[in-house]
Amino acid sequence: MSTNRHNRIQKVEIGRSICRSRQGNALEISRSFPLKRQSLAIILPFFLCLVAITFVPSAFAIDDVQWGDIFVPDTQRTITDGGPGAPILIQAENDTLSGNAVIDQVTVHVYSTADPTGIDLILTEDVSDSGFFTNNHLVFLTSSSNKFQIGDTITITIEDKCTVPTHGNCNSALVETLPIAFGATIKSDSALGGISLSLIETGANTGLFTTKVKLTSGPTVQVASPGISELHVSSGDAIRITDSVTGSRTNGYILPISGGNGALVVSIASPGAFVTYGSVLPPSSLNVITDGLPGRGGGGLVSPSLVVDIVASIASSGGLCSSCTPPTLGVDRSGKRMVENGFSYNGNPVDVELFYTPYPLIKTHVGDMNNAEVKIYEESGIDNIKHISLAFGLGENQVLDDSRASIEIDREFGKNFTVSTIDPKRTLDSIRIETRPERCSESSIQQCLVVSIYHKFRAPLDFNMVATEIWDFKENSWQNYFNHGVEIDGQSINPPEQYIGIDRGHQVTITEISKNRAIDEKGNLWIFDKEWHKEIVMPEKTDRESTAHGFNRESRQFSNMVIEQQSIAEKKMDELTHGKQINKSNTSNSFSPVINYISRSEDLELQQRIQSEQRRANEWLLNRYFLSAMRESS
Repeated sequence: MSTNRHNRIQKVEIGRSICRSRQGNALEISRSFPLKRQSLAIILPFFLCLVAITFVPSAFAIDDVQWGDIFVPDTQRTITDGGPGAPILIQAENDTLSGNAVIDQVTVHVYSTADPTGIDLILTEDVSDSGFFTNNHLVFLTSSSNKFQIGDTITITIEDKCTVPTHGNCNSALVETLPIAFGATIKSDSALGGISLSLIETGANTGLFTTKVKLTSGPTVQVASPGISELHVSSGDAIRITDSVTGSRTNGYILPISGGNGALVVSIASPGAFVTYGSVLPPSSLNVITDGLPGRGGGGLVSPSLVVDIVASIASSGGLCSSCTPPTLGVDRSGKRMVENGFSYNGNPVDVELFYTPYPLIKTHVGDMNNAEVKIYEESGIDNIKHISLAFGLGENQVLDDSRASIEIDREFGKNFTVSTIDPKRTLDSIRIETRPERCSESSIQQCLVVSIYHKFRAPLDFNMVATEIWDFKENSWQNYFNHGVEIDGQSINPPEQYIGIDRGHQVTITEISKNRAIDEKGNLWIFDKEWHKEIVMPEKTDRESTAHGFNRESRQFSNMVIEQQSIAEKKMDELTHGKQINKSNTSNSFSPVINYISRSEDLELQQRIQSEQRRANEWLLNRYFLSAMRESS
């Protein structure tokens, strides 16, 4: 719901108030002005007439809530907003609490399509006791695994395939370093100065650079990698990690969530975020968009290059986290292999690496049945696996949340899995799953959960990379990316997409005929470039005969006539100027600068004249209506 102050103020109209003389002359007055809700007594003795007052009821309730300012709501924010440097504002209004000499608090509820449970958030009234309540301590996260405890150690990872010459994975034979100037920064609400970090490659030619930071209640300490720096944090802090080269960002949050601070998981694939207050309906909605900042890329891992799910909590000896190890399809954070053949597509298994796993391009066809298998190890047991995402169609510098074709598998504790999709283009079909326990490897006695995800494609996808995300019931999660991935051949079996819009005041329906091209009912071609544009077809030139009105512009003769007239004009100009060149010395300057400019409000003579004319107008009005009416009544 979008409102502004004038929408919520009642309007009082003094409308068609008639003052009549004995001869029936009438003066009609019509005025309107905004007025706060209150009882009114309006006396107009000057006109000695009865005025009809009409109350136009407010179209909105007294309570209101908005993303952003209550009068200028936000319609969209980026997925990395919130926290140090990019606060997210939520404002509510409750007129019944204004002017009660108490600075009140109210509770709103925020949630998203990616996090439908959401959180409650406390808003505090401003110091003027106006009934307006504000909170700017919410942070957006792209994964629930980015919530940490004081004492945890986090790992920051950047993929760099020699983006800047001499820095990154530029020598395949060496383990290289990203120095501070080409590394990352981290800051918190409690340590806005933050730390600048260098990162070290995980191995020769991996292109993955990491460093670790401990989140502490003590002072901030900067240590060169591979040492562990320390960042001062407090409960309820947002933390922000920024790539020093590209500016791409990642957010985190320090638990526990308090009423005045909070974190909300959002997604580009399901980009809605909502806030409700009391009985206000509908909820205020916000569109969540990408921040548009690039990753360093090269191997197509993800963008931003500081991957949210890679900023993962590692239980430390002094930490408060009792079980912060996420499920894995391959290795744990120390690099120890826990699962063999953790991912397979149509019978092509692979040992999954920590983040990015090279995978041969698997081709399939529209309408064919496919089987993706994930083998999951969870340290607390396979019954504690809560969520599995399988996302298709990712391109370079895209993250799992960018997918428009993903299969979501969820379960409540102790119950069976349920399947849903994020599939706005109706790409997926015939989805079913099968699960079974299996040993994680030939040499292991640990039990893994194998989930077989059967599915068909109804249409090709633009890109091929595949991603997975696994959660446990403690909301520890991990993402993996597989490239080259899966390529779908064949023509779409979906009906063509249709869009309805307005063209020159008329409704028009356009139907897609190919990617970024459509036609309307009249056969006009439309091209999509951020929005749909109708292609203008210029009429073909013809050799039409001259009419009584001359040549039509569509005639080739018209162009010839234009050239002929230009030649005549040039000859005439030569005759008038005798061949001399026209320049500034031969012409007068058409621009006359204003000297000693005085604004209307500062011009005393003009203001006196205005006041004099106002007095004359008032005297005329008095003589014309009021005094004449008094004389006639006597």
